Amino acid sequence: MQSQISRLMHYLGEAGLKFSTSEIIDFYKALDLTGLNYDQVEAALLCTLAKDKESYLALPALLKSFILSIQAESGKVVPPPLDVEYIKKNPPKLPAEAFSSHLDQLKNTIRNEIIKLKTDTSSGTGKGVPGNGRLVAKDINHHVNKFLTHTSNRAVLHSNDKDFKPPVITGLWQIDIATANSDQLHEISKIIINMGSKLAAQKGYSKKPAATGGVAIRRTVKKAIACGGIPLTIKKEKRAPAKPEIVVMCDLSGSVAPYSQFFLQILTGMQHRFKSVHSFAFVDRIEEITDIIKSTCRRSEISAQSLVRELKISATGFSNYGKVWEQFNQQFLQVINHQTSLVILGDARNNWQPDGVEHFRNIVEQCRRVIWLNPLAKDKWNTDDCILDIYAVYCNNVFQCANAAQLAKAIKKII
Repeated sequence: MQSQISRLMHYLGEAGLKFSTSEIIDFYKALDLTGLNYDQVEAALLCTLAKDKESYLALPALLKSFILSIQAESGKVVPPPLDVEYIKKNPPKLPAEAFSSHLDQLKNTIRNEIIKLKTDTSSGTGKGVPGNGRLVAKDINHHVNKFLTHTSNRAVLHSNDKDFKPPVITGLWQIDIATANSDQLHEISKIIINMGSKLAAQKGYSKKPAATGGVAIRRTVKKAIACGGIPLTIKKEKRAPAKPEIVVMCDLSGSVAPYSQFFLQILTGMQHRFKSVHSFAFVDRIEEITDIIKSTCRRSEISAQSLVRELKISATGFSNYGKVWEQFNQQFLQVINHQTSLVILGDARNNWQPDGVEHFRNIVEQCRRVIWLNPLAKDKWNTDDCILDIYAVYCNNVFQCANAAQLAKAIKKII
């Protein structure tokens, strides 16, 4: 049985669902408590391995598919689980005349096949099929099996179906934000906000002196100098929680509006987790929006369109990065210091305007690091009016962020 459970985990992994070791252990513990009946296994799956709405809906279907693949080894015909209560409440409502017509048609088909089979058996051959009747029966069985395979009330798998593969699930993490529907965006938003909260609470990479912990090599060696280089006293240190200072610039032009709006919602959920967050929005002008996204009463109202209208950051309707860098240098440079992580969300499409790279370089020199998130596909970077390569040389990291998985990877770098 343990091997079958392992096969199930491998099967779910091939379908695109990923689980940690601790989650698989939880699944084993749940099976130990519930049992191994079909309904109990399904309940254990949903309780321990369903991480979001998509996986909650996909796991029961994948479990049924896995059971069918197991039954394929013995060539059994496997009827799917029936919801008896639903059938009782929703009986088939075929009109009497239609039912009689279908029944007569089925009887005539069976009668004709029986007559044909008897005729072929007595003559020793069938039409177009040489032999003694057994080949005819085999051919009929083939068509019956083919018919049953395509009926909705049962599934047929044969023992030679060795290449049976699970259906591939397109998870929420891989869905392009620009093409996701409202329900998917809502689920993706919950995933990323939850992940951002966990990451923000994790300890950073800064180290501080402590009574216990890892050995602080530099401090230990420095102390040993007074003793002739012999480390009589071992100095310790521990990782300390780090709350980074972040400045975010969001391009709200039409080409990146779906991604910008989604990113604004994520910032709203993560705002209170960081020591200092300054948020800016721009098209061909830039304005600070920190107070707006901090305002609890306006969280549901925040959108790229409303911000563009309210802040009047679009004079021409087209992004102009050169003007934005110049204005930021003149009005907002004081919010940046050498502890600041600058995060830019934009496609770097400058509409053939001056790049203002000298202003951008001055901004970068004031920061600890610069991270650029570009929602465009990588093969579209540096094509047409996209000038990302001009700015990328001054950035510490440049990421594609078209879906939740890519954005989560970037959030780890930001934190």
